[in-house]
Amino acid sequence: MKANVEYEQRLIEKLHRFFEARGIGQYYDFKNLSKNSRTGLQQLLEDCGYLVPTEVLTSAASLEELVAAVNKMQFQDENRIYDCLIIGAGQAGLTLARMLQGRYRYLVLERGQIGNAWDNRLQGMTLFTSGQFCGLPGMQFPGRREAFPACPAVASYLRDYAKHNELAVQTQAEVVSLQVEKGMFLATLADGSSCKARAVVNCTGSNQKAFVPPSAEKLNGLKLLQQDKNSRIARVMQRRNPVPCKEYNNYNLKKRNITIKPAFDSPAGKTLLFADGTIEEVDVVVWCLGYQDDTSWLKIPQCKNESGFVEEYGSTPCPGLFVLGRKWLSCRASELILGIEKDAMRICAKLEAHLSQVLT
Repeated sequence: MKANVEYEQRLIEKLHRFFEARGIGQYYDFKNLSKNSRTGLQQLLEDCGYLVPTEVLTSAASLEELVAAVNKMQFQDENRIYDCLIIGAGQAGLTLARMLQGRYRYLVLERGQIGNAWDNRLQGMTLFTSGQFCGLPGMQFPGRREAFPACPAVASYLRDYAKHNELAVQTQAEVVSLQVEKGMFLATLADGSSCKARAVVNCTGSNQKAFVPPSAEKLNGLKLLQQDKNSRIARVMQRRNPVPCKEYNNYNLKKRNITIKPAFDSPAGKTLLFADGTIEEVDVVVWCLGYQDDTSWLKIPQCKNESGFVEEYGSTPCPGLFVLGRKWLSCRASELILGIEKDAMRICAKLEAHLSQVLT
């Protein structure tokens, strides 16, 4: 992780002003400070991102020693308040982290490993944009510019990108709860630990949970084909072409003896009643209705509804909470790699405006 020189200089300047305003010179004794001065000093350090124990304050005999002691704590997460937490280490989260690097205290929280979402795509799947459009800011995508990268190559690129830019990423850090507590965001992780921050940007995308209609519960005995990729059913599907292509329109599907039916209603057992009045007996139903947000971890009610996050161009109703890397955040390219940089710059500007208010 690169040293945050600007941030440390800001801390020194604030401490200087604090001591000068109280007539305290370079040497001080914390135990002899007034109660108000002690409280004020601890609050100043907390505002700068440090939860400093009293023993650290009492052990320093000068401003230089105090700054040195505080700076030693900068990589101890339990003593830090971050300027920004970024949830998700995909292309959106890593791009934003690079923009914040060296300017703010941030941490990227990734529930698995960097690139997992790409590693777990269907075998043989490639991007529909060529390599020349798949690079993130400051690092070209490797290989031929006109080639269409396979998903594992994208996963590898993201890991290399994080390493190359020395980004602060904590893996195996699944956020199970995010709430606001005393003016700060509190993120609780699956292992029971927690992080505090002045701002949060959610970069998990919008396709976490398959959408299955409530009527599915009435289909007794039918199992949804949500099989693990290594299961027998999944291996059969992988031998076919499971990715929708332009030739798979209604006309061509009918030529393949596939019957196109309207929506069904009132399922009972294995019987389906369709909107055209016809009835069919079925053995298996495969839901292909897309995906939706999983916001069960978000404990800020005004920022979510039945469709997922409530946002407008990445801003939510809660000051300091933003989203990035989602469908139509600003345009069709928002959820694609080639659209990340433009949206990240917009969110970064909003984030900076928020932090300029809370840090002054």
